[in-house]
Amino acid sequence: MQEKPHDKDTGLLKTIDNRVFHIIPSFLKGRGFTDRKLTDTPTDDLQVVPKKYVDDNTLASPLTTKGDIWGFSTLNARIPVGTNNQFLRADSTQTLGVVWGSGSGAQSCTFVIGPSSNSDSAFYDYTTDGTDDDVQIQAAIDALPTAGGRIIFREGTYTIGTPVTVAKNGVTLQGQGQGTIIQAKALLDASIFDIGHASTAYRDCKIRDFYFDGKKANNNTRNPLIDNVTLTTRMRNLEISGCYFLNALGSCIGNAGENCIIQNNYFQDWDGASVGSTSEASLYLATNEKVMNNYFTNIDTTEKYITTGTSKAVIIGNEFQMPNSYNSAVISSQTYIISDNFFNIGTSAGASCVIIQDARIVSGNTIYFDTTANVASVAIKNCNEVVDNEMDSMGVGIIWDTTGGGTIKGNKISLTKANGITLSSAGAYIIGNIIRYGGSTDDTYTGISIAVAGTTIVSNNEISGNGTGGAKWKYGVRETAAANGPNIITNNYFVSGSFVTAAISTQNTLTEIAHNITV
Repeated sequence: MQEKPHDKDTGLLKTIDNRVFHIIPSFLKGRGFTDRKLTDTPTDDLQVVPKKYVDDNTLASPLTTKGDIWGFSTLNARIPVGTNNQFLRADSTQTLGVVWGSGSGAQSCTFVIGPSSNSDSAFYDYTTDGTDDDVQIQAAIDALPTAGGRIIFREGTYTIGTPVTVAKNGVTLQGQGQGTIIQAKALLDASIFDIGHASTAYRDCKIRDFYFDGKKANNNTRNPLIDNVTLTTRMRNLEISGCYFLNALGSCIGNAGENCIIQNNYFQDWDGASVGSTSEASLYLATNEKVMNNYFTNIDTTEKYITTGTSKAVIIGNEFQMPNSYNSAVISSQTYIISDNFFNIGTSAGASCVIIQDARIVSGNTIYFDTTANVASVAIKNCNEVVDNEMDSMGVGIIWDTTGGGTIKGNKISLTKANGITLSSAGAYIIGNIIRYGGSTDDTYTGISIAVAGTTIVSNNEISGNGTGGAKWKYGVRETAAANGPNIITNNYFVSGSFVTAAISTQNTLTEIAHNITV
């Protein structure tokens, strides 16, 4: 028996005397396998099968139906083809050990979707043509197992004619950045993505790296680009990140959900709040959301940027660019923490312009108004703890009308056109602030105006007039009526020549004044 030289290293197949054998690899010898005699008949599970045996026994596939699979148990058997979008999964209760199913037993899976015009579209699970692409997107989401999975959107433009519903746990929709455009069809007049379900609280979904275009000029009804279906069973632990939101007729994100994260997104030109409600803010926050490191810019002068319901939201590290003549509230209602954000307000801010309103803790923010801001505009209003913020050129720096006490501490309030701090609720600690008047002429305004009964502590503040323009406050600290107090005014620093009438003016006979300095 002569072995052909060119067959020496052909792996598991050997040709010997014109017969083809399956040979045990040498690395398996000594691991439960032994050399076996080459015979013309397979003898056990570890078979050495000559070509002659295959020829004589005609081991050709018996399958005749597209999609069938040939399995083996004690007898060879046919596994009929499943239906579209089913998965073949292991099942020890089946004769052949496998079964077609809907995927409910799968942990997760990944589909790829993209335009049919892409060069690699042959490898996609779903292809789109730019017309009513919501059909294919919805089919891909519906085909995911109940445990969720990932849908990868390839570069291209997807047109949405009917809202796409995400009503499963653990679904990730993954775009490729600004190259993956999700746009509203003309007269869609609804959301692009509806998140959640009216009766089931789903969780742990992600929307990442898309470019959303609401096409507001081609639609009539105000709707969020991404919306939670209902507040009753809202989506929990939703993440929206790395997305660009443009031209929303309504909010960019409405009813964001519970315990959601909205981060590293870009919001531009919405008619409504960028993150907001149907009263239209860019974002509307439901409860316990985190809004971090986003950029907001708009051309509308009356729309809010972020509104919240009964939210305990945390808003950190964002940048807000307001247009000229802006005349609304940037962040309003029931936010828990607003920290380390940057606000830049265009020229001619209106009398109704309020930057931060009704928050629990406001710290480390920078708020810049243009020098043309209306005298009634406000930087921070009705917040409990206002600490270490810097604000410049607004009408009123801080209005404090919050029951239950609080602290205004370590803020720098520069070039205010009206009162630096106005108190209309008792129990505040006003400590260590720097307050500088910015009016162009001597006026009736006060550095710290106390207009409420009860005790307020005013301590260790520095209050001065307009050093450049020479304009003066009327008072440094003032009680506006005899009923306002008694208060404690101590250890404050007043710059001489900064006050038309007096550095301190009290009405309540029980107010304590001690250790203040005028230099």
